Amino acid sequence: MKGQIFFESSNDKDQYIKFTPTIRPTWEDKKVLITGIGRCGTNLFTEVVRASKQFDFTYLVEDRIFCSGLLVLSMKNYGTKLACDSPYFRVDYFDKIMERFPNLKVLVSIRHPLDAALASIYRGLPISMGGDAKENIVDTEINDAFIDAVIQEWKKKYVPIINYILVKYGEENRSLGFKMEDLIMKPEAVAAGVASWLEISYTEEMSEPWKFIRHKRQLSRYEKKLDKMQIDIYKRWNEIYDGFYKDKKDLVFRLADGMEEIAKNWSYIIDKKAMDI
Repeated sequence: MKGQIFFESSNDKDQYIKFTPTIRPTWEDKKVLITGIGRCGTNLFTEVVRASKQFDFTYLVEDRIFCSGLLVLSMKNYGTKLACDSPYFRVDYFDKIMERFPNLKVLVSIRHPLDAALASIYRGLPISMGGDAKENIVDTEINDAFIDAVIQEWKKKYVPIINYILVKYGEENRSLGFKMEDLIMKPEAVAAGVASWLEISYTEEMSEPWKFIRHKRQLSRYEKKLDKMQIDIYKRWNEIYDGFYKDKKDLVFRLADGMEEIAKNWSYIIDKKAMDI
């Protein structure tokens, strides 16, 4: 993935992977899509870009008809978020949209895959149990089969989509990956990097994305800063989410084994010694 991920990896302080700026486009109508796998910081990066006030973001947080191209076409300086694991994200239509709108750029939000998977599993619980799902969902037992299904979904569906977008459109400087961990640790630098890549003016508000989150439940999880405790949560697997995983050690390590290759490919590591509590 070299050349497609901006800034430094939070697990490798000396490694910088930067993009090469291109000539400013001649068109005035800029368009941007923020995507990534759920729980990887797509909402934060959406608010980084939206805070610039140089894009007209869709009224709803997600443009669920993105793959139809209707709003992309009708809105000048169009901006929206749509996670690639959303049922409304259609891979078979994505290339057609990118071809039809050559001024559309795709910001891909990336996070440590084990952290993201642990967060996704928990947040998939009903609201009454601390998650974000509706109460009438069908209960699913979190067992070996469930964990294996999560791993396979990442490996065969989500990761290939992300890698495809980063590689194919990265060559044209139309896609770039930004790490959520870098945004949390260095919001000003990463927000400035986003502005530079999108070729827009940087504003101070872009470095304070938590102030503008539109999802009420997510907004309530922030106080007056980005939460650094969101980084490497897998090392505190027995404590996170009110101890939800404390009696699921074997399952957490099974998940860690399955995510190891993905983590390596995205310049992360899984420190199992730190996990062995």
